[in-house]
Amino acid sequence: MIILHGRGSNASKFSGPLLSMQIPDYGCLREALPSTRFVFPVAPLGRATKYRRSIIHQWYDGTGDWEPDARGNMSPSVEHVQQLIHQEASLLGNDTGRVVLAGISQGCAMALTSLLLWEHEPLGAVVGMCGYMPINAHLMETLKRFDHPEPGASDGISFETEAEVEDVFENATTDGCRSPLHQAIDELRQEAEMSNTASSTNFSFLSTPVFLGHGTEDLKVEHPHGEKAA
Repeated sequence: MIILHGRGSNASKFSGPLLSMQIPDYGCLREALPSTRFVFPVAPLGRATKYRRSIIHQWYDGTGDWEPDARGNMSPSVEHVQQLIHQEASLLGNDTGRVVLAGISQGCAMALTSLLLWEHEPLGAVVGMCGYMPINAHLMETLKRFDHPEPGASDGISFETEAEVEDVFENATTDGCRSPLHQAIDELRQEAEMSNTASSTNFSFLSTPVFLGHGTEDLKVEHPHGEKAA
């Protein structure tokens, strides 16, 4: 289980209280999952726009749609998290189905982003607590726009000659043929400053169980943002 801490925290602060958390009828979390290997990576240090450029541990600079602060520098964290998944899976016979990715707050956002950009076999599960989905509103608008195109958006195309038809299809990008889901994932990749398009059309996250939980009295990330992420 790879567990990502929140912005401004770190692995040493986060891991102790989490592992000692009491689970009714099971003891602490460490005792409840005695055969589980827990991995607590540390987010890189960076200047946080939200906190007047203070240097803190953060998975990327920024949060979600509700704050105007800049979002940036996601790709190193996504690549690091995905590399950790590969490393931990290698200890399990390369079985990614035995790896769980979890996170809280901004760590949840990074876990969800890493999941959506994962191009390999499905993970065992993803668990997100008190988190959100970066550029949620934009992604949902993309899905809606391509699911319900404006009338006449694609049926007004005409070609003067057969040669023009062949030329268009030989030289056109594949964007027009990509599904709404492809379009949304491509835009997330661009936001994360990853490669332009996914190399795989088999989205393994569709087969990965996801649990999202959120405290209704969370003051840092309000409950509706968790619902939107779900």
